[in-house]
Amino acid sequence: MNGRPVSVLLVEDDIDSAEELAELLESYGMTVTLAHTVGQALEKARQRQFAMALIDVGLGDESGLDIAEAWHGSGPYIVLLTGSAVAEEQMCRFADPAPPVLIKPIEVSQLLGLIERQQS
Repeated sequence: MNGRPVSVLLVEDDIDSAEELAELLESYGMTVTLAHTVGQALEKARQRQFAMALIDVGLGDESGLDIAEAWHGSGPYIVLLTGSAVAEEQMCRFADPAPPVLIKPIEVSQLLGLIERQQS
């Protein structure tokens, strides 16, 4: 990383997975705020600005795509996380460029590469 702490909003409904990923990101010097629902994510984003949002596509009965669509191009840098491939028609809601999608379990080097490119 470039020395500046990266502020990350991690939106993940699986609490254990969220805490594990948050600890990993913090070990790389990032500051991580957790949200487990769409409502929590929106509230946290009203309280402070984030450089990056890691958003799980499937949030129980909710969709992380709704958050990503609302913030796309005007909010934090978005990376979508999913346990399965995101259908092309789901990604049509985004203007180019669509946010990157990482399949869980995520490859840490891929995520770090995205963060590094975003910060430079």
